[in-house]
Amino acid sequence: MQNRKLAAGILLVAGILAACATPVAAPGTAPVEHGRFHHVHLNVADAARTSAFYEKTFGAVPVRYGGRVPALMAERAFILLNQTAAPVASQIQTGVIHIGWAGVDGPSEFEGLKAQGVEFYTPLTRFLTGHFMYLYGPDREVIEIWTVEKHHRLNHVHLLASDPKTSAEWFAKVANSAAPAEAGVGLPGYWKVDFGDVALDILPDTQLFRPKERTGAIQPTDGSGIDHVAFSFRDLEAAHARIRRMGIPVVKEMATDPASGLKSFFVRSPDGVLVELIQAKPLPDAAWE
Repeated sequence: MQNRKLAAGILLVAGILAACATPVAAPGTAPVEHGRFHHVHLNVADAARTSAFYEKTFGAVPVRYGGRVPALMAERAFILLNQTAAPVASQIQTGVIHIGWAGVDGPSEFEGLKAQGVEFYTPLTRFLTGHFMYLYGPDREVIEIWTVEKHHRLNHVHLLASDPKTSAEWFAKVANSAAPAEAGVGLPGYWKVDFGDVALDILPDTQLFRPKERTGAIQPTDGSGIDHVAFSFRDLEAAHARIRRMGIPVVKEMATDPASGLKSFFVRSPDGVLVELIQAKPLPDAAWE
């Protein structure tokens, strides 16, 4: 009897250890790396003016990315600035509608921004447990502030898609996101991919959500105010091989950009959003590695 009890105890402990153990990759293989949200790329007419606006309005920190190109650091993500000839084409005609910051006190922030002379695309509006408002940046890029999550950080990129579920699953697959694509709440047809600090919020391209300025089908983002979004990988070669195995077309092959020093390649979402996959250490690791 004692031996049977001892044997049962050993089996129980072994079962608990097996359940709690971290899976080990097979010999000769490595875990597939999850991509991190890295940056939004803006085309701007005046990089200094844009930097000053985002620093004053949102507390973003002006930097030279890699010591080379003008950029803004927003917590663990960047906004890279490409100075181009004015006027900059509006992103409203594309599948990227705006970038979004979180806020805390909607009415106070709305009145404060109005007093600063900020121009609004939509007024302050009540939503769920907070408010949202859309304002214009220096090149009339649309920016949202919404106060549901109660902080002052870069929060999301808002996209429209002919099929939000398919689009969200595409982004999750391309970036190999740590969190899966999932249905959102509060709006019909809303899907999202959460990258921790920044989410992709994807809504259906219907009359309910389509900007009133849209004059036709969704256009590619290239050359517009919000040119593309980017995800980072430490091992870009592995990410490139994974994309190729999945049969996703590469629209611009891997190369190192002489201006920024970024090694990257590009793909395109089903609704024309240009997506860059780059080689970079994620923040905050990059700050001390």
